[in-house]
This record gives sequence, structure tokens and C-alpha cells, in this order.
Amino acid sequence: MLKTRGLYLLLLIASFFFPYLYGGKIPYMVFHVVLLIPLISFIHVVLVFFRFKYVQDFDRKHIVRGDSVNFIVKFSNEDFFPYPYLTAIFKSEESYFVSLSDRKKFSLAPYSSKTFTFSFKCRYRGTFEIGLERLEIVDFLGLFRLKYKVKSLRNVVVHPKVIPLDDLHMRDGYLSDSQNISRAGFEDMTSIAGIRKYAIGDVFKKIHWKLTAKMD
Repeated sequence: MLKTRGLYLLLLIASFFFPYLYGGKIPYMVFHVVLLIPLISFIHVVLVFFRFKYVQDFDRKHIVRGDSVNFIVKFSNEDFFPYPYLTAIFKSEESYFVSLSDRKKFSLAPYSSKTFTFSFKCRYRGTFEIGLERLEIVDFLGLFRLKYKVKSLRNVVVHPKVIPLDDLHMRDGYLSDSQNISRAGFEDMTSIAGIRKYAIGDVFKKIHWKLTAKMD
């Protein structure tokens, strides 16, 4: 950008001395055109700054650990003039999303759009930040650069993977009395299968109080 500004300054000086030395309508017209070009270029880059549109989203709503997900970012130009030089900078946790550390340079023709798709695998559960951090906009002469900073990133919520245990059958004999408390209300307390010493976690309804008092 500094090189471009230097070249324009030399052109401006040359266009100033050209009518000064020779005069005439054409030299003066060239000088005024060169003088007005930066103003037109600045107005153009300001319009792009306020007029460009972007949308970022995931290809699915519910994300589970281990899923492969696509993160989609779409930029649109809804105007009749082009967007010449755009640079999208994405931000993400490098340990989680490695593919978003790159910059994407592109341009948009009138009434066109550009879509970027990032694919990654959710290796961990939790909430992570991802998305467009800022967009750098440069005018067609390369004299001005505006930075559009996004206020907040997108949060991706990765849910833990639920593993069904339908094939894991356990007999009641492997469960302690404390694990069978919920079943105590459905057992027949009048039938006695056996007597043993009290253990921590036993349900009070199962205690043989008369035998306990007799054995002290």
C-alpha cells in the first residue's frame, strides 16, 4: 500500500507540472481527474464497508462429539458496482479448528456472492468460539484500507455422545441393596428369603426388628 501511495504522489506531481508548463484544457483536465480519483476511490471503499453482507452458520443444528461438521461463510454483493479487494480473517481455537487460521482473499462482482466452507471434526465436547473476526476492504487503487471488526464470534456447542447400553444386561444379584432402593416399594416384605447381618446402605424396611432386638 505504501508503494501504491508513492506512485500516486509522483503521478499527482507530474500532472500538476504538466499544465503549469504547457497549459491548455487537456492538461488541466488530466490534473483534475488525477486529483479527484482518490476521493472517488475513498467513497467507493466506504460504500463497500457499509453495504457488504455476510452470513455464517453450520450445516447442522445439533452437534455431537465425533461428528464431522461444515462451517459455511457466505459474502454477498447486492450493488451494481464491484467489491475489488476483500480479505476475510477468521478466528478459532487453534487446538480445535486448525483449518480456520488462513486468510481468504477474494473479490465480488456486481450482484454476486462468494461462499467458503470449512470442514472439521468435533473431537471434544463443550462450547467453542469460531467465525469471522474481521474483514479488510481495500479500494481499487490500493490507497485506503478499512477494517470491519465483527462484534462477536459464533459459538458452537458440541454435546457429549450418548452411548446406548441396551446390550448390557445385569442381574439383580450383582446390585447392592442401596441400588435397589427404588424397587423396595414393589417388593413383598412379608416373605423372608434369608437373614444376614446389617450392612451400610440397607433399606430400613428390610430390617428384621424382632430378631435384631433378640440378638441385641
